[in-house]
Formats: sequence, structure tokens, C-alpha cells
Amino acid sequence: GWPSGPVVTAMFPSAVQVSQHQLLDPDGKELPHVWIEPANDKNKLIPAGTLTLYAHQPLQPGWHTVRILVGQGKLEWRFRVQ
Repeated sequence: GWPSGPVVTAMFPSAVQVSQHQLLDPDGKELPHVWIEPANDKNKLIPAGTLTLYAHQPLQPGWHTVRILVGQGKLEWRFRVQ
């Protein structure tokens, strides 16, 4: 929908199998978001190894965290909204 949060994209050298994904606000609360990967991309625009998400609503200022589970591992990174 509109307005939404910023689009966050992760790129890997090859296809990855994600079992869980989260977008967390600065307080660690999970935010509703749209998740797009090659398997659910109806338009076939997302290449293999690319994962994209965005929040349903604009994000509040502060550090946000993206957490994904890939196989047996967990990847996590943070980004700042000003």
C-alpha cells in the first residue's frame, strides 16, 4: 500500500532458501511487512539470490533490524531511518 516503508534488498551470489523473515522496529517489535523473493514474485522481476521487503507503513526514525533464517543460519543487519 501507500505510503509504505523504504524498500530493503539483500543480494546473494546464488539462490537462498529463507524459512523465516522479520522486520523489527527500534524497540525490537516485529513490524508487518511485504516479503518478495523469486518464489512469490508474480511478475518474475526478482532475480535468484535477491530478497526484498518493505513495511506496510512508513518507518519511525531510529535503527531498524532485518532478520532472516537461511538454512541453519541467521542473518541480521540494521539500517537507520532519519
